[in-house]
Amino acid sequence: MTAVEIPLPELLERAGATLRARNRADCPKCKGRRTVSFNAEVFCCHHVGCDFKGNCVTLGKELGLLRRLSPGEYERKRREREGAEQLARLIVAKRRERRGELEARHRQLLGIKLGALERLEHDRNCDLAWAALQIAYFELPLVQEALDGLE
Repeated sequence: MTAVEIPLPELLERAGATLRARNRADCPKCKGRRTVSFNAEVFCCHHVGCDFKGNCVTLGKELGLLRRLSPGEYERKRREREGAEQLARLIVAKRRERRGELEARHRQLLGIKLGALERLEHDRNCDLAWAALQIAYFELPLVQEALDGLE
């Protein structure tokens, strides 16, 4: 087990800190009460002169919980990381492509709406313009919602 797999609050307790609140603890070094603040990634004692601060890795090293990876484990983790990065790039590309499609449809619907409104100014009984306006008013909120979801 590597230290980064252990949640920071648990590492702080293993180091001798007493957790007092969701993000506060007593310092195991200076013995200050509620002087350590922390989140999921880092911790720091705010007592003057105390140097108790760091992250999961630094605290894990200090506690002797980190171990060196074997060459096979290192290679496996490297491949996992590369796979995750490749997947992230694919997701970003798909999102960008989808956004382009939605923006094009949004522009198209706005054009349909404008054209239908102009047509209805001249002929209030134009069934084609009313049908186009109905489509535009129905689809525009759906497309906008999809665009908002990509943000």
